Amino acid sequence: MPVTETSVIGALTPSASFNIAKRIRDYFQRRAHARAVEQQAEQARLAASFLEDACRIADEQTKAAKATAQAIKAVRAVEEKILAEAEARTLFYQRLATSACARKNLKFRSFIKDTIEQSGFIMINTHHSSRDPIMDTSFRYTVGFTELGLPELLIVGQTRKLARHMLEHLLKDHKSGKRPINPIDGFRTVAGGHVCMLRQLPKSKANNTVVFQARDYYRRHVGVLQVVLPDSRGRYPWDIRFDGFDVSQVGIQESVVNWLTEGPPREQAPH
Repeated sequence: MPVTETSVIGALTPSASFNIAKRIRDYFQRRAHARAVEQQAEQARLAASFLEDACRIADEQTKAAKATAQAIKAVRAVEEKILAEAEARTLFYQRLATSACARKNLKFRSFIKDTIEQSGFIMINTHHSSRDPIMDTSFRYTVGFTELGLPELLIVGQTRKLARHMLEHLLKDHKSGKRPINPIDGFRTVAGGHVCMLRQLPKSKANNTVVFQARDYYRRHVGVLQVVLPDSRGRYPWDIRFDGFDVSQVGIQESVVNWLTEGPPREQAPH
C-alpha cells in the first residue's frame, strides 16, 4: 500500500501532526508576508520614482520660469530703451519743427509787414476757385486795414484780379478822402467802378478764424467787413431774386461760418 500524506500524518502522534501543520501554516504566512513586503517595496519604489520625476519637472519649471522672467526683464529693458530713444527723437524733431515753424512764421510776418508798408495791405487768398460759379468757395481777405482803424475786408467768390482791383481802389479812395470807408453794416460804396455793399461779420471766434492771418498778425480779434457785390440788376445775395450765375456769391447766407448777418427784408415773391 502506497504511503500518502494522510496516512503519514495519521501515523504520527497528535503532537507531531500539530507541529507539522503549524510549520506549514507559518511557511505560507511568511511567503504571503514576504510577497506583501515586496509589493509595498515596489509601490514605494514607484512612488519614489514619481516623486523624483515630479521634483525634476518642478526644477525644470522653476528654471524655465526664471529664464522667462529674465527674458521678460530683458525685453522690458529693451522696450524702455527704445521708448526713451523714440521720445528723445520725437522731442528733437518737435523742437526742430517748432524752430522751423517759428522761423517761417517770423519770415512770413516780416513779409506781411514789408508788404503793408509798401502797398498798404496784403491780400490773402484762400481755397481755390471753381469753374462752376455756384460751387465757388474761394475767398480773399486783407491784412493791413486794421492799421488805418478800419476792419479788414473780405471778398467771396471773385477772381484774384478783380478782388485786388477792388481792394486797391477802396484803399486809395479812402486815403484820398474821395470815398472814405464807413465801417458800418450796410455801407454802400464804389470799388474800382463796381458798386458794392460792406456787411459786418458778427464778432465770433468762428468768424475770426476766416481771417486767420490777420488775427495771427495782430495777435487779437479783428473786425471784418465783407465786400458784397450785387447782380446786374442791383440785387444782393439776401434778395430772393438774386442771380447767382451773374455774381458768384450764391449760398453765402447759408455758410457755416455765417459770413453775413441778416440782410434787408427779402422781396416778396409774386403771387
